[in-house]
Amino acid sequence: MQRWFEKKILASADIVTSVSDGLCDKLKAYHDKPLTITKGVTLRAEQVLFKQFTISYVGGLFRNFRDPRPIFKAIKKWREISKASVVFRYAGKDGAQMRAWANECGIEDIFLDIGYVGRSEASLTQDRSHINVLLTSSSDDHKGVLTGKLFDYIESRRPVLCSVNGVYDDELQLFFSTYSLGNIFYNNEEDAIVQYLDTLYREWTTTGNIISILDMDRIKNSLSWEGQASKILDAVQKVSASKMIL
Repeated sequence: MQRWFEKKILASADIVTSVSDGLCDKLKAYHDKPLTITKGVTLRAEQVLFKQFTISYVGGLFRNFRDPRPIFKAIKKWREISKASVVFRYAGKDGAQMRAWANECGIEDIFLDIGYVGRSEASLTQDRSHINVLLTSSSDDHKGVLTGKLFDYIESRRPVLCSVNGVYDDELQLFFSTYSLGNIFYNNEEDAIVQYLDTLYREWTTTGNIISILDMDRIKNSLSWEGQASKILDAVQKVSASKMIL
C-alpha cells in the first residue's frame, strides 16, 4: 500500500528530491530524475579545543546498524602502544548501551557520558573536540546515506572519523574525499584506525592544535544553504522552460 501511494504521488511530481544520491537511486523506480538536495551547511566559529585530547560521538544509535566497537577496540590498542592521554566523550540518549560497549572493549576508564543535551551544548562539544566520530552503515542494496549528523560535524570544522558497519560505500567515500572531511574505516580495520588516531594525536602534542583539513571554499560554494537552494531553482527553471515549449 505504501509503495502504491509513493508511486502514485511521485509519478505526477515535476521535481522529486531526496537527501543523498543513494536514496535518489531508490526513487528512480518512481521518477525519472530525482534530485539530491543535502542539508545546508553554515560553518560555525572556531572554538578552543578541550585541554585533553577528546574523541566525541554526538548522537543516537539506530537499532543494530551503528556500532562503535571497532573504534573502541582501536582506541584500546592505541593507548596500549602510545600511552596517550585521551577521553571518549558521548552525548546522546544511548549512554547505557555505549557504556556497556566501552566496558566490553576495555576503555571504560576514559568513557565520559554527558547525557542527552540540547543543540547548543551538542554543537559546542563537536566544536571543541579533536576528532568527531560518525557511525553509519551500508549494504549492497542500501548505500550512499548521508546522515544529518555528518553535516553538523562539517559545521564544526573538525576532522571526522567515520566507521561504516557494512560494505564499501562509494558515495560516502566520494563525499569525504571531495570536501576533505577525514577518514572512513570499515569492519576489521582497527589497525588503520590506530594509525589515524596516532597521527592526529602526534600533531596535537607537537603543535598544540589539529589543523582543519576541510576544503572550506568548496564547502561554502557547494554545501551552503544558498548552494542547495540554487539547485532547486535551476530545476524549477528547467521544468518551467520545458512546459512553456510544450
